[in-house]
Amino acid sequence: MWTLVRLVACSGDPTYIVEGTVVSVEAPATVVLDHDAIRGLMEPMVMPFTVEDPAWLKMLEPGHRVIGRLRREGADLTLERLRVVGREAPPTAPAPPPIQPGEHVGNHAVVTAGGERLRLDRGPLLLTFFYTRCPIPEMCPLTMTRLQSVLKALPADSTARLVAVTLDPEHDTPEVLEAQQAVVGGQIGRFDLARAEDLPALAGAAGLSVMREGQEIAHGARWWVVSPTGQLIERYDDQKWPTERVVSQLQIGEPVAPSGSSTTTAP
Repeated sequence: MWTLVRLVACSGDPTYIVEGTVVSVEAPATVVLDHDAIRGLMEPMVMPFTVEDPAWLKMLEPGHRVIGRLRREGADLTLERLRVVGREAPPTAPAPPPIQPGEHVGNHAVVTAGGERLRLDRGPLLLTFFYTRCPIPEMCPLTMTRLQSVLKALPADSTARLVAVTLDPEHDTPEVLEAQQAVVGGQIGRFDLARAEDLPALAGAAGLSVMREGQEIAHGARWWVVSPTGQLIERYDDQKWPTERVVSQLQIGEPVAPSGSSTTTAP
């Protein structure tokens, strides 16, 4: 493992030196690294990073040891410099890439505030992430508002489940989630707050980077729409998706033709 040194950019945005081993290269601009702990930012893990210049991917192969400068802007991480410094055997057990639309979401499971163990491949289901101490109105509080809008738009006899998984299980105990569920208008069996059985694995499958700084957790938005048979219908990477589109996807269990909303099929 390698020594990591934190730097501060002239712009004031925090930057870090990160070293690790290339696990895979994914077009158009992503490299998956098995990296060491980044002091003050995250623990060692295998995760994807966006590169500032996609041309860099042409020089990378699994097993390359690299060093780069990582820039953080909010929840976004970008490798703004990257070079190869050596080579070693590729990691023998790389983490799987984020699940893509059309693929099965796997056997991930959560435990709801009501104590139910719920397999995420038992759709139709809308999954997202939050934590109760989130202080940013545009993130977790908005996530709850979006879930409420979907719940209100679903027919009363819909079998779709809405599930928000906490990113802060140490604080968000079942008791905390049960109390919070009443605050946000949750309904047991329809709109549930939950704890993941294996949060790192679930976040990795969703392509979600999570960074803790004291009580605050920096994270992006991530939404899964899952079919009744466990396939990922669509992944949304922001809060701008149309409610009616998601409701339609939950009702018919099939992909809906693009409507100009912000969606993704990339990690």
